[in-house]
Amino acid sequence: MIKRVLWFTLFLLAVAACRETPVEPTPTLPPAPTAVAETTLPEAQPTAEATATPAAEPTPLPTEAPTLTFTPLPVASPTATAVPPTNTPTPTATAVPVAETISPGESYAGELGDGGWQLFTFAGRQFQPLLFFAEAAADLNLSMAAYQADAADFDPGTAVPLVNVNFSDAGRPEIMVFSPNATADYRLLVQAEAGSGAFTLHTFDAQQGERGTLATGTVNEYTAVSNGARPVLILTNPVGQADLIIRVTGADGALIGEADFGGPGSAEAFFLLPLRTTTYTITISEATGAAAAYDRLIVPLE
Repeated sequence: MIKRVLWFTLFLLAVAACRETPVEPTPTLPPAPTAVAETTLPEAQPTAEATATPAAEPTPLPTEAPTLTFTPLPVASPTATAVPPTNTPTPTATAVPVAETISPGESYAGELGDGGWQLFTFAGRQFQPLLFFAEAAADLNLSMAAYQADAADFDPGTAVPLVNVNFSDAGRPEIMVFSPNATADYRLLVQAEAGSGAFTLHTFDAQQGERGTLATGTVNEYTAVSNGARPVLILTNPVGQADLIIRVTGADGALIGEADFGGPGSAEAFFLLPLRTTTYTITISEATGAAAAYDRLIVPLE
């Protein structure tokens, strides 16, 4: 019983003490940094070198642009630009050449660069065929074309030809027969399709030759002798609507070739390229064996 009283008395004293002295709240402090945190995140300290040497000043930009930037490009000297390339074609081949007038029985010798051309004017008579024969240098591939002459400014790139030929290879001649539909002036264009070199143009009219006649079912025979290796040209023009055929045989009697390209009333032409002086036999006949009259021209070129 005495123990209980003592315990109770002590309890009351303790309660009274608590009421007289307020209990201060314990402040919450952040946890103390550990040794790992201190070594992992140290405070940066300036090094001795950084402390002793101030930061380098930035290099100022130049106030003027470098001289090389404003150095002009070299200009070619007048002498270098004035000298034409060695492969420049002659003015008659590349620039628009002056048109030459040419007539039957005449020849013209010239020279063409690659792609160059020479223009001619000629008078045509209605239904009277003209023969144009162009010889070419070894490296020159020629073409020929005939045009109306009514345009003041002629452009071969846009003009439409009445007839054109380009059958032979380089170094080989071209032959063209042109029969005008009206009496007028015309243009002839001789052009270098490939290569370059000299050329010679020959013109002929069947009326320069002789008149021949054929009885029904007959054949006329002629002989031509070449001037060495020079070409031999043959042109026939029928009177009316006869359909003529030209046949050529060699000295051995073997058939060399024939011309039977046009229909009734059309001219026929043929040319030979002998390798030496030789003799040809030329026969002219009518395709149906009918009677006919014609003008013929047989020309061994000199």
